[in-house]
Amino acid sequence: MLLSVMAGALHVVSGLAYWAESAGNPIVQALGVAGGNIEGKDVRFGEALSTLWAVFTTGASSGSVNSMHDSYTPLGRLVLRPRKSSSSPSSCATPGG
Repeated sequence: MLLSVMAGALHVVSGLAYWAESAGNPIVQALGVAGGNIEGKDVRFGEALSTLWAVFTTGASSGSVNSMHDSYTPLGRLVLRPRKSSSSPSSCATPGG
């Protein structure tokens, strides 16, 4: 039961992240550049597979990447890093560890 709930949540999150990345940036689209957000992603994989890989490796905590997570749209980054908070002590950089 738990595995099916986790798999369902992972599929919903990957769909949301793909939607955010394929929609692109409205400011860039206003300049006449059509298409989704391909910045920071390997052209061989495109938006769909890069987003799927990013969501699944974030969910599994494997650490492998095929795209730069900082290049994702704000909603895409939110999906990739839901547990990070600027107010939590664990997310603050401290010298020496």
